[in-house]
Amino acid sequence: MIEAAGGDRIAEALGDNMDAILKNLGILTVGHSEEEAVWWFVSLERSCQSQVLADSLKSKLRPISHEVALSTRDNEVGFPIAGWFSFQPLFQDVMASGANIME
Repeated sequence: MIEAAGGDRIAEALGDNMDAILKNLGILTVGHSEEEAVWWFVSLERSCQSQVLADSLKSKLRPISHEVALSTRDNEVGFPIAGWFSFQPLFQDVMASGANIME
C-alpha cells in the first residue's frame, strides 16, 4: 500500500527544487505543467547517464565552477517556460513516429 505520508515527505524534502534523486528508487521531477516535468525528467536522466560515463573515465575530471553553474541556470535554462519549450520537439518526434502514447 502506498502511503500519502511518503509523498508528503518527498514534497517537503523537494522544497523549491524541480528534481530529486531518490536513493534506490530513481529520479523524480516536478513542473508547472506535465510537459515541463517530462522535460526535466528527460534532461536529468541524460545528465545522470553523462555523469556515469564521466565517472568511468580514467582521467581526472575538472568540475565547473559554481559561477558557471549559476550562469547556466540563470540564463533561462531552468525556468518553467524553458522546460515546456524544450519538451515540444521531443513530443513532436514521438507523435511523428506513429507511437500512440495515449493508449
